[in-house]
Amino acid sequence: MDPIQEAIEYIESRELGDDFSYNKVAAQFGVERKPKVRDNEDKLRYYDIHFCQRRALPAVLQAFVNELQADTVSSLDAVRSPNARHVVQRQRRAQRLSEQDGIDLLKGMLLFVEDDDQPMLAVKAKQNLDKRYLPPPTDPAWVKEYGALEGPQPDQLFGYRHWKNSDSAATAFSTQQEYGLLSHAVAPAFHFPFMSAQWKSPKNNQTHFQARPQGARDGAVIVRYLHQFYADAGLVPTVKDTVHFSLTIDMESAHLFIHWEEFDQERPAYYMEPVMKTFLDNEQQVADLRYMMKNILAYAMGSRLANLRNAVEATQT
Repeated sequence: MDPIQEAIEYIESRELGDDFSYNKVAAQFGVERKPKVRDNEDKLRYYDIHFCQRRALPAVLQAFVNELQADTVSSLDAVRSPNARHVVQRQRRAQRLSEQDGIDLLKGMLLFVEDDDQPMLAVKAKQNLDKRYLPPPTDPAWVKEYGALEGPQPDQLFGYRHWKNSDSAATAFSTQQEYGLLSHAVAPAFHFPFMSAQWKSPKNNQTHFQARPQGARDGAVIVRYLHQFYADAGLVPTVKDTVHFSLTIDMESAHLFIHWEEFDQERPAYYMEPVMKTFLDNEQQVADLRYMMKNILAYAMGSRLANLRNAVEATQT
């Protein structure tokens, strides 16, 4: 690789900004190239991906969110788990660490982990999502001007464990049901993700501002995949069937979002709106967030999974 080009790509990989990589390197060495446009809010709009617009949720989703949030004000007493307290105790240390070190410190206390109590749950880090399910641009000309969307990759992804990786008789899908799923999966390591997370570190000058567009892009990919899966099964899903949840976490606070698809002007558009915001130094708020996520997990392992199994059967008949 040309050393100048190599230097440019290295600087871009450090997320120091498009202007820095172009002006400080390309211009200095006379390399004529357009700066790479990262997946920011403006760029995502050209792919009909929208986030944090205070858009009202469809009525069925608002009712669903209300159910998931029920009784959160009493969650500290109801859950009686030390995890919320441990998150608060570790939060100050986490915000002084690098992104990965902060993730390693908090993830086991804040989010789900694979264990014997959840034999069907799979949790994976840095999973590349299939680019086939990236939403297309509203106009192909935008791709030439701003570039294609970057490869979707959540820091953490939560879904259903493959049958072959299960240590229990309880599996999300049988070997027969898994047949044919793998070649069309949005994530190679497991089935039908229902939640994802993007982490950032203040030490790296990264916040929710950088995490939100990444989360919106990743969520849109998963929602679009679910719509395509149901369509291939000859079924018309409800908005609840294809919903996705995500978090952005900056070591000081965590924001929980819901993602869904609507048709705007005869083409699908993808939306992400917050449903809960939590300061990680507040034990009650952390307990409330964990309580709501446990309700999301219960939904994922209950009626959501039942609907997906029915759709899998429909594709194989």
